[in-house]
Amino acid sequence: MDKDMDYQAYDIGDVDTHKLKTNLKLADGDIFKAKGQAEGQKEIYWQVVRQVEKNTYMCKVVGINEYTP
Repeated sequence: MDKDMDYQAYDIGDVDTHKLKTNLKLADGDIFKAKGQAEGQKEIYWQVVRQVEKNTYMCKVVGINEYTP
């Protein structure tokens, strides 16, 4: 791994579009966990805002390293 490579760091409320490798259909409001890439961000919790295309969702960050509903 290249140590000079920049990884995406997220903040609560950030919105991003993700293509997910799943056969499950996620509904608006569903929460899922993804591995974080930036230092200090082990897990990112995302909430589905809306489906954009098949297996592609616009999502909002609702937790970093932990999620409390």
